[in-house]
Amino acid sequence: MPITHSRRPPGRRDTRRRPEGHATLAPSQKTGKRDVRAVAPTAQRAVAYLRDQGEADMANAVQTVLDYATAPTPAYGDSPISLYLDRAFRDHVKAQAKATGVDAATTVREGFEAFLAGAWDPPQPKRATHGATLDKVNFSVRVSAELIERVQERAAEYTREQGWPAARGYALNAMQVAAAYLAHVYPLPDQAPAEQ
Repeated sequence: MPITHSRRPPGRRDTRRRPEGHATLAPSQKTGKRDVRAVAPTAQRAVAYLRDQGEADMANAVQTVLDYATAPTPAYGDSPISLYLDRAFRDHVKAQAKATGVDAATTVREGFEAFLAGAWDPPQPKRATHGATLDKVNFSVRVSAELIERVQERAAEYTREQGWPAARGYALNAMQVAAAYLAHVYPLPDQAPAEQ
């Protein structure tokens, strides 16, 4: 039995009705930030008109949208940085961050600043043993893109200064600095330095 597709015959319109209240916008009617910025002077006059008419709530609503759409976009915002961590360590970091009330992103930022200032030195990256099966997971934190870039540059310099191999997996990068600082701040109980 051949497979047939149910299609409308050519030349026949779709007679199904759209749900009540459904409107289709033409591409020229879509309103993104750029579109709102283009009509900002008119929208500002609309705000003044609404206030004159005693419609303060509506004027405030229009002003809020206008303020959002015309706010400057920073050159660098927070960017996600993905860390490839052992699952047990990731869970430990999350639990410790929750217990201390300091999120992991703040800790990573502190580590980046300490590394850039020379107040903390990360250990040499190590590759996993060949054939080792570790339960690795992705752990993402948001950090300033500009800060990530500075750490990435400094990590390359630091690798050369230390005489470490520059091969993939051995060279230091921003993700490894972040993971190493998290391990420094939140060591696993069996890896914590002995107190003297």
